[in-house]
Amino acid sequence: MKQPMLDPWKSPVSYKAQDMATLLRRAMDKLGWEYEREGGEMVYDKIMVIMPMMRVAHIYRFVVGKPLEITIDTYDTRPTHSSYIPWMVIKGMEHTDILEVKRLTDLVLTQLPRPPWIFTTTQRVNHGYLMPEFNKAKRAWKLLGYDSFKKWKADKPAKPRKEKRER
Repeated sequence: MKQPMLDPWKSPVSYKAQDMATLLRRAMDKLGWEYEREGGEMVYDKIMVIMPMMRVAHIYRFVVGKPLEITIDTYDTRPTHSSYIPWMVIKGMEHTDILEVKRLTDLVLTQLPRPPWIFTTTQRVNHGYLMPEFNKAKRAWKLLGYDSFKKWKADKPAKPRKEKRER
């Protein structure tokens, strides 16, 4: 009997759930995976003053039948009044499924301007710069085989160097 790798694999991502769901659908179509789309809701806590209040998030769910049997959920949470933290959850993934899941996430990552474990400064400030979700994302993506702790640089054109003037 196979043991689950992480059931579920769960990571905060830096892109909204609806955008991630669109990219996942395109990638699964491109790979020829058989899946069904479902919707749903999940309960999470939002901190109001000092009391946690229950809230409900809409889930974009993909129930994959072939080539592997997993369920992928994406949803947005609003833990504070000024921030949202999107999440991606993969349920039913086993050690032998990592390469197939990585093929899917590789296709998704090629369509993003930055990796999903890199959060913008605005996201970090709004949520709380030192909150654990940012490192949770890096650890989760590292389990899928990505070098998420490596310093990431955007593909920007190099700035021209200023010539030194002779005195």
